[in-house]
Amino acid sequence: MVNHRRGLDVLPSPNTFDVVPAISEKDAEYTIEFLKTIYDYIVIDCAPGLMEANLAALAQSDDVFLVATPDVPSVRNLARYLEHLGRFNYPPDHAKVVINRYSKKGDISKERVEKILKAHVRIAVPNSYAEVIEAVNTGTPISPDKSWEFVQVLRRWVESLAHHGTGHATRPEPQKRFGILKLGSL
Repeated sequence: MVNHRRGLDVLPSPNTFDVVPAISEKDAEYTIEFLKTIYDYIVIDCAPGLMEANLAALAQSDDVFLVATPDVPSVRNLARYLEHLGRFNYPPDHAKVVINRYSKKGDISKERVEKILKAHVRIAVPNSYAEVIEAVNTGTPISPDKSWEFVQVLRRWVESLAHHGTGHATRPEPQKRFGILKLGSL
């Protein structure tokens, strides 16, 4: 577990090239239930696909954000994913579409993505590749105080999550922290 001084904990995926053992649905459920006793918010970055562990995460999630870039292969895969979720009787209003690296001048408009998916694009994160790659390469987080459109969109997204279910933002109790879970095949 990696702890940030501002109260963010991250459980990164294993740092290995070895084969990571598959996580069973039961293990994923147990892990998520345990984390719910510690954290107010849990973000799980699942591997692509609908394997057991991902289905367990979906079943226990209040919201699921499906992220795609605005290109034909990505949107096509997202359409298939949404179709598969329907086969698992996953409530369609829980699956929210996020378009990453979006540009108003891009080849595929937000409206076109919505038409293809037959779903509302909840968030269109602007393409800020240069700034993001610089932050990644230097290990310096992008300040939430920046006035970039990218930062503003992410800030609104986080605020909407903090308001979810309460109508107003709540400050977590000091002993609880925000967690991001990234498990090998989950």
